[in-house]
Amino acid sequence: MGIFTHLSYFIFVLKWKINILNLIKKVLWLKKILKLIGLLIMFGLVYFALNFGYVFIIAFIRGIIYVIQNPDKINDDSMIIVMEKFFSQYGLISMVVAEIVALGIYYFIYKSRNLDLVKVCNFSRVSFIKVILYILLGSSFSILIRFLVGILSMSDLFRNAVNDYNKITEYAIGNNIALIIIAVLLIGPIFEEIMFRGMIFNELKNNINIYLALALQSVIFGVYHMNLIQGLYAALLGLVLGILYYWERTIWVPIIIHISFNVAGVINNELLFSPLAILVSVITVVFVIAYLNKNKAFSRSSML
Repeated sequence: MGIFTHLSYFIFVLKWKINILNLIKKVLWLKKILKLIGLLIMFGLVYFALNFGYVFIIAFIRGIIYVIQNPDKINDDSMIIVMEKFFSQYGLISMVVAEIVALGIYYFIYKSRNLDLVKVCNFSRVSFIKVILYILLGSSFSILIRFLVGILSMSDLFRNAVNDYNKITEYAIGNNIALIIIAVLLIGPIFEEIMFRGMIFNELKNNINIYLALALQSVIFGVYHMNLIQGLYAALLGLVLGILYYWERTIWVPIIIHISFNVAGVINNELLFSPLAILVSVITVVFVIAYLNKNKAFSRSSML
């Protein structure tokens, strides 16, 4: 009887210790997740504080100066008009400045964690043939997305969202070609890929399941654009970019695709909306994926 008593006590203590260990594991996991969430929030706050905070403060000061200098023209809309004019003239410039400064801050954040942001992102070279293929993929994907946006504009459910999207696009592009090239076609894609794929995706990948990491980074990328239409296609684009980045192991791949996507997106030519252009884009996407798969650029095992 004594043996059974000791055995029961031993089993009880063992179960108790296992429960304690499981509880500790859960606490440590929760601590890791909370730390991850805090890090991701910090990444976002750095950029948004630099971009919107800086622009709003400067625009607000200019509005006050305008009211002081023109007291006879004071009305409820005076300051708003001046601020809107400032946003339209300097919005892209402030965005570029904010992105460059943010990258510098991110670099030192990683350095404080004994990590090299450049190595984390991995800027390994991409072969010439793959550069061409990914340019074609990004351009074709952009044409297909614009075609889908056009279809959505015919729906009552999405018509207002598409109109808002068109206004935002017109505001972002403007008429300054040099600024468009720098902000929309160069600095913007590079910054976003370093931030969303190089930083956010890698942080998620290192802490949670790879499939969940891919899904979350694409959703975050969509929400970042703060517009229903942009958010939907940005989330889809983000998923594609995340997968290709994970497969190819170099940040240059999503950067090349993203730049190509934006370049095709700012070209206003009716030929891009023709049935032939849509067909060619579909064939191109299928061909590029088939070629990469055949040449083992990616495989099912790489996702495990």
